[in-house]
Amino acid sequence: MSALRLGLGTVQFGTDYGVSNARGRVPEDEVAALLAEALDAGIALIDTAPAYGDAEAVLGRALPRDRPVRLITKTLGAADMAADPDAIERHLDASLARLGRASVDGLLVHHGHALLGPHGERHLAALERIRADGRAGKIGVSIYDSGELDGILEVFAPEIVQLPVNVADQRMIASGTISWLAAAGIEVHARSLFLQGLLLTPPDALPAPFAPVRPKFAAIAAAAARDGLTPLEFCLAFAFANPDIAVPLVGVAGLDELRQILSAARKAAEIAPETTGLGIDDSDWVDPSRWKARGLV
Repeated sequence: MSALRLGLGTVQFGTDYGVSNARGRVPEDEVAALLAEALDAGIALIDTAPAYGDAEAVLGRALPRDRPVRLITKTLGAADMAADPDAIERHLDASLARLGRASVDGLLVHHGHALLGPHGERHLAALERIRADGRAGKIGVSIYDSGELDGILEVFAPEIVQLPVNVADQRMIASGTISWLAAAGIEVHARSLFLQGLLLTPPDALPAPFAPVRPKFAAIAAAAARDGLTPLEFCLAFAFANPDIAVPLVGVAGLDELRQILSAARKAAEIAPETTGLGIDDSDWVDPSRWKARGLV
């Protein structure tokens, strides 16, 4: 099976994640079946993190050892890194033990701005040692916005950058960030393609706090319908149509959702949708890290 230009996120394997996720975490026996089907379909990258509850341990038990797949994990969060600036290597070793592997294909700083704190040089030295000794094939960062990345690039040359992008959140396309990263040879992994499922929710069924932007979501749904696409197909087509995105990441709450995504991906890969003007410029509405402070979740 040829590789499919999709990566599988695993946060739902270890936590009840997502504002629209009513199912909770995926049962472990279902994870094994889900992984087997994803690999059979050509998904060639799996993204995880110690912050995703039991996800690493579940992967360590459920992921077939004889199947080729790129595995990406992350450091602990910024607060943990600040409290124990020498912990990156120790925590990676714990991740590797949970995953049952001697190395991963990529290690990302889970909150990239941690590299800009007072212990940034020690963090960077640890990352370089990890790459040099082969515990991680590539090193990089996970970010939330272009401003965060600007500071990081002054001190660090990441090989992978994971960032949020979707039809509603086109900030880093409009700023030129994604195209610049790709031109620099940096691998772009795009998360939040469905905005925690909100882009797959009928606009009139959005959570009440999102009422002020319901017209924007309605416009997105209307654009999908004009192209003869379901919301799922439209979101995937948006990501596939951008050649600068190396790996669009999708999360699933079960085997049925994976099958829906795989089916939609086959159609979406052939379509370049028109999404100009559909982005929401106010970060408060498209950055889930801000939702709690604004009372949206």
